[in-house]
Amino acid sequence: MLRRSPRRRLTSQRLATVFIAALVLSAAYIATMPQIPGKNVQASFGGLMRDSDWIWPPVVITALAGLLYWKYRPPDMGNVIDVRDEKELVGYITNPEGKTVVIDFTTDACPYCGIIAPVYGRLSKLPKYKDKAIFLSVDARKFQQVMVEAGVQATPTFVFYKNMKVVQRMAGP
Repeated sequence: MLRRSPRRRLTSQRLATVFIAALVLSAAYIATMPQIPGKNVQASFGGLMRDSDWIWPPVVITALAGLLYWKYRPPDMGNVIDVRDEKELVGYITNPEGKTVVIDFTTDACPYCGIIAPVYGRLSKLPKYKDKAIFLSVDARKFQQVMVEAGVQATPTFVFYKNMKVVQRMAGP
């Protein structure tokens, strides 16, 4: 028996939700529609089936809106901290708790950064990293000096710090 991946299951759940929302909004649209002379539209699913020409505009609009949201929604960044200034970044790197600090150097223009961002966010939510690591996201354009000091030459690049020392560096394409 084939086992479906969680991502596929989530995708089919989203599509089913969009379709059901489209049907409900279409039923509400038809139920509140004014009576047209010569047409007997009922506020029931029987009426929806008989007068199907009235159902398609709201179904199509709702489905398109749902699909656009689904495609362009912001990624779930989990426990990733978006660093705003250098002082905050230095505070995280010099943390006295001895946690590993994972820094994602990213830009808005980088297509690979957009692809890896949801994965990085899900990774930050894993319970096994909760007490062991701090996940940061740094805009490479704002922090040019930090980028040079960390040896970052491309985005996305992940730099791992432990006790104020670079332990590992993973560069993107």
